Amino acid sequence: MIVNDNEMVKVTGGESLGATFLNYLSTAVKTIYDVGRGFGGAIRRIASGNVCSF
Repeated sequence: MIVNDNEMVKVTGGESLGATFLNYLSTAVKTIYDVGRGFGGAIRRIASGNVCSF
């Protein structure tokens, strides 16, 4: 199929957010949240003196 210049101007697409990108964004936010919870818990345990000795 050959497309001329007038038809090329009418071509649209590629502007929507894909499911892959949304999944990546969701995973990234969850990972950052989990890391923050881990550091927060560690800081709280150190501050309160509830640290396990090896």
